[in-house]
Amino acid sequence: MDQPFDSAAFGRVVDEVRPLSNAFVDAGFRVYLVGGIVRDLIAGRQRGAPDIDLTTDATPDEIERVLAGRTDALWKQGARFGTIGCRVGERVFEITTHRSEAYLSESRKPIVTFSRRVEDDLSRRDFTVNAMAISLPDGELIDPFHGRRDFAARILRTPLAPAVSLSDDPLRMLRAARFVAGYALVPETEIETAIGELRDRLGIVSRERIRDELDKLLVVGDPTPGFVLLRRTKLLGEFIPELAVVDDAALALLRDVDGLDQRRAAVFLPITDRAAAIARVRALKYSAKLSKSVTIHGGKDVFSSSDACRSTEP
Repeated sequence: MDQPFDSAAFGRVVDEVRPLSNAFVDAGFRVYLVGGIVRDLIAGRQRGAPDIDLTTDATPDEIERVLAGRTDALWKQGARFGTIGCRVGERVFEITTHRSEAYLSESRKPIVTFSRRVEDDLSRRDFTVNAMAISLPDGELIDPFHGRRDFAARILRTPLAPAVSLSDDPLRMLRAARFVAGYALVPETEIETAIGELRDRLGIVSRERIRDELDKLLVVGDPTPGFVLLRRTKLLGEFIPELAVVDDAALALLRDVDGLDQRRAAVFLPITDRAAAIARVRALKYSAKLSKSVTIHGGKDVFSSSDACRSTEP
């Protein structure tokens, strides 16, 4: 087949996952690579130990039976959402039943339904560049929504209508900023329109998830284009209201500093009122240690980089 990515990199992944993928195939199930590892193979971005996520037509109970005796550890906390985790040696895998999920208008918990078709699973993913799968062991690219083509054209699209895809999980509106900045993608006009219309739905997303997605945006090479999108669609004001209107100079600072700690500081720098800055840090569920590190320097609030740590960090 015409391999759409570096065959050597793909070969390394296939070799690592082969014992598990063969077990599923031998049991009569289909299994696919999905998620960031597929996206980065297509984009030509190689990471030393990328996360390996698999999806299958096996149910959680069937996944557990296939894995029996083949792993060093297994956990089932995510089984009701279709996910079984396991460890083989030092490598952690997540195997998920094909599924679709959506959020009710006021709920922070998704409704999950299982499917036997990988296309159904891919249709409910956030963007077309993430809605690709690679079947194992043959390596066929499953790309029903033309994510590979969109990568080549530098376009950010959703598999379904933007209002549907973004409403299914409102955090995707913030995630769009990360893909705009991290992969130099240009969002379709319909995506920006949908973000503007749906931005208040971010309120049903937990502050912890918003905080974590913000940090992921801050560690891309140049987060500025992502923040420009957040400002243009007014989404930034939904989780940092004090920055609803932030100037270009403040955004440019994000590009001029390196490291997560310094970029966190740059985000909150325009909030010149110390109490307001502390309140916003706490509202986003950063650690108490971080909120206490807000100090006044030249009339503006910054964080002491040595104390800039999240409550979720080990």
